[in-house]
Amino acid sequence: MNPEESDVKENIKLLREKFSSIADITVSYDRYDIIVYNYDEIEEISRFIEEKTTIQSWTVLKTKVNPNTEFDWI
Repeated sequence: MNPEESDVKENIKLLREKFSSIADITVSYDRYDIIVYNYDEIEEISRFIEEKTTIQSWTVLKTKVNPNTEFDWI
């Protein structure tokens, strides 16, 4: 595993452990797209990213799907 891949995995692990409102995280090049269930944590997530991770570029989006939603078509 190269250092960049290791950093990405560690950053994702830190975010998922700290914030239960994260629905998904994708990484494209050096940008992280973070999808959350709850906008209330966005400020705290951004502060955490700046202080505790190596992430330089990110977007945070809110999903309209509730984490407890069940879909008949899945």
